Amino acid sequence: ETAGSPSTGPFSQPETDTALTVAHSLSISSTLLNELRGGFSRYHRATTLNVNSQTILSNIGITGIPNVSTYGAVPSALIGGAADFQQTGGANPSTQISTTMQISDSVTWMKHNHAFKFGFDFRRLSDHDDNAFGSLRSGQYGFDGSSAVGQTIGDPFASFLLGYPDWETITLISNDKMNGLGYSWGFFAQDDWKVTPSLTLNLGLRYELHPPMTEGSSNVGAFLPSYEGPNGPGALVVPNQQAIAMANPGLVGSVPNTPLLTAAQAGLPSALRYTYKKDFGPRIGFAWRPFHNDKTVIRGGYGRFIQAPLGFALVAGWAATSSYIPYYGNYYTASGTPAFSFPTPFPTPIDQAQPGSASFYYAFPVHYKDPSVQQWNFTLERELGFGTGLRLSYIGNHGSNLEVMQDLNQVRANTLGYSNGPYQGRPFQDWQILESVTNAAWSNYNSITADAHKRFGNGLQFEGSYVFTRDLSTAGGGNPTALATESGSNYVTDRFNTNLDYGNVTFDRRHRFMATYLYELPIGKGKKFLGNASGVLDGIVGGWETGGVFLFQSGPFLTPVQNTCDSSGTNLIGVAGAARADIVRGVSLYAPHGSMSGSNPLYLNPQAFAIPGYDTGTGTCSAIGRFGNAGVGNVVGPGTKAVSMSFVKSVSFTERAKLQVGAEISNIFNHPNYAPPNMYVTSGPSGFGTISAVQTAEGAGPRMVEFTARINF
Repeated sequence: ETAGSPSTGPFSQPETDTALTVAHSLSISSTLLNELRGGFSRYHRATTLNVNSQTILSNIGITGIPNVSTYGAVPSALIGGAADFQQTGGANPSTQISTTMQISDSVTWMKHNHAFKFGFDFRRLSDHDDNAFGSLRSGQYGFDGSSAVGQTIGDPFASFLLGYPDWETITLISNDKMNGLGYSWGFFAQDDWKVTPSLTLNLGLRYELHPPMTEGSSNVGAFLPSYEGPNGPGALVVPNQQAIAMANPGLVGSVPNTPLLTAAQAGLPSALRYTYKKDFGPRIGFAWRPFHNDKTVIRGGYGRFIQAPLGFALVAGWAATSSYIPYYGNYYTASGTPAFSFPTPFPTPIDQAQPGSASFYYAFPVHYKDPSVQQWNFTLERELGFGTGLRLSYIGNHGSNLEVMQDLNQVRANTLGYSNGPYQGRPFQDWQILESVTNAAWSNYNSITADAHKRFGNGLQFEGSYVFTRDLSTAGGGNPTALATESGSNYVTDRFNTNLDYGNVTFDRRHRFMATYLYELPIGKGKKFLGNASGVLDGIVGGWETGGVFLFQSGPFLTPVQNTCDSSGTNLIGVAGAARADIVRGVSLYAPHGSMSGSNPLYLNPQAFAIPGYDTGTGTCSAIGRFGNAGVGNVVGPGTKAVSMSFVKSVSFTERAKLQVGAEISNIFNHPNYAPPNMYVTSGPSGFGTISAVQTAEGAGPRMVEFTARINF
């Protein structure tokens, strides 16, 4: 079990992985070899909460929630934004089972100075998931002062205590399960051509085909923004009539101007996505010994690599039309009372159609392009003698068609404010948020590595390397807090200009030096010093060895964000949860060394950051027609300095039995290596720029001494 939040309690997440591989090699002749492989792998993970949904709703006193979740759903309250109070709920217990069956075959043919290889790879993929949109089954309630009710009360926490949310949403769903099935193919041909004894070329071509998965019960849907109907743009598309019957009446009734079509009616494949057919991957490489010996080797290569769609990309719009996730903004009724309040926060009946209240989550483009990366490299290797060598390498790559999320209903930046006109001008009037994948991101990576190493000899081996990296991308979206994934959290800042999100990849590090060594001390019997020692003396001074790891690296790239003001008037914070902050020009970003904020170290200078559109005098926000001017990854977090060492003593009892005892000391100098600071800029006193934790990876945490003993026999 793992500790969760105070509201959800601990949760368990056991994972079972099963894999089997079989292979058969057949030597047809001295120049012809065939290798056949088959494989099976299964991934099973179940996340469960020790929570009964109905019990917690009864204990809190919330009523009017239909079809209460059997998975364990906790009401989710957001008070004052993510930087102010811990969110309650938000967990999504579920079961995922993924299975892959694979068969591949390759033929190797030796012909003169060529080594040809041809083959194919076939995979059957299946995936089961359940509890779609489960984190909202007991409702999500926002207390952030965004409604007239919240503005009158004047304090989000007071609104929470009074039971008047500014907004709320909930998942209403009839089928929360997905059973996807798909197939993929790969074909390749390559030639290792030994042009001369000193030059070898590697030439190859790979082709891949990744048709979209299909869902067994047709529990999928797509949003087609290009559709032009008599009542405006956009249409809901499902595979067939079975899916039409499964569609949630509340959803369909809430989007009266958006037709519900079958794939055939919309002119789409039943999988709701076309298969991308341009996944060619050429490969070329060379290895050259310019001086016709093994002391100097120059290598280089280029290749295009395809990223097969994984995760929810496999099934477009799972449960998107069998669910209804209405959004309700609070307001004052004609009688002067808030429209929504606890203990019955939703309207009755809750599943009645509310035009304009629906959102579509995880739409997928029908003309999706598989992401790809073009990579190239150049390496010089030189043997220096005495078992030592030097390697200098350059690696570069460019990613194309990478995934990011966008709101198809996002309006352009304006000075009116989202609710004062732009909201009425959003492209798809029936909808609130239209969350969609788009192939709009790209990346550029360049690095130089210098590596010196020595093979074990004369009691010593070592390796040291320095890496300079420049890694820029838009794939992290506008507010990157983790490496880009298919999780759907990497929203673009502005769908009309994705260049705004081009910057340093979060948590990447510009400089990194790492060295390791192992050294047998030349003392004791048969060694350089006290070589004639024996008996007790050799037992004391002989058999010692030491090892170490030296790590020095610059800090990770970070992005300052805020969730106080929608300065662009685009509802970005309402969609993505946060937006980038402003940087005040001419002010140092970093606090003076040794600065403190309360009991925590202060790393960033709060005076160098601001909330765009926020008036510090009146404490109010206004739309200023732009986003925060802070760039992605323009803050460098704390670096790392860690030296770890080990000391081991070996004592031999017989030729085959040996005792080793020793000590391993991580961060031997106990240098404080701080974790990244709080990056949320807020309008009032907060922990922005402060550090509340230290690093733990790669021996960078507080000094730790571990004593070891082992017997080898």
